[in-house]
Amino acid sequence: MIRTQALHWSRLALASLGLLLSTACSESHAKIVAPYVAELDALRGRLAVLAALLPPPGSVHDSAARVLEPALRLDTEERGGNAEAVMFEQLADPEVDELPLDLHLARSLTTALAWTSVGRREDGNTGGDAGFMRELLESARSLRYVIVHRVVAKEYPVALDRKNFKGGWAEVEGVVFDLTDDSIVATYAFRAMSPPDVEFMAKGEDDRLAAMERFAWSGVYEAAREAAATKLRELTGATVRIE
Repeated sequence: MIRTQALHWSRLALASLGLLLSTACSESHAKIVAPYVAELDALRGRLAVLAALLPPPGSVHDSAARVLEPALRLDTEERGGNAEAVMFEQLADPEVDELPLDLHLARSLTTALAWTSVGRREDGNTGGDAGFMRELLESARSLRYVIVHRVVAKEYPVALDRKNFKGGWAEVEGVVFDLTDDSIVATYAFRAMSPPDVEFMAKGEDDRLAAMERFAWSGVYEAAREAAATKLRELTGATVRIE
């Protein structure tokens, strides 16, 4: 009898655990993001304010080197940094599709703003990972610094023949804002260029020239990311890790 009762209670405990796990996994998108909507709406509005505070295009230069307090940490590999970088166009529309160049240095901010946008906040979908989503939303709302990168000029690579191309480049300005008071704490500018030689893969002979240009432009992208990281380390004492 005792053994039967123990088995009965074990089964009940397992059933209860299964119910709890099922409930946790079935949280809707709307329920998960609801506690963050107001705060991220306010942050969305502040990004528009930052756009108005930017210096005129072409006027940005390297600021004097200083060590920020608290130290700026930009980490695209793991959430836990206190800074993220967005492109200028994303200040007005975090979900913008077309960008002159996207450095992909925002790990959580633009995603969190997309999840809490008017078009997504009432989403009843239950397929999301609640733990992952809350971690990302917490990371976005706890940022101390936002870095804005603005492309002020660019030239796309041009294939000259099957083996040669004219290199491309992009001139980029960076402005670091402290979100405690929206002040500018650092600025920099750089020119990123495609490498003199590129290895590339093409779908066929008809795609060869276009593929050469795409891979040369990806070199501009890589050079711009590295230049931004170098400037942040040199001018703010930042810890930067880019995957």
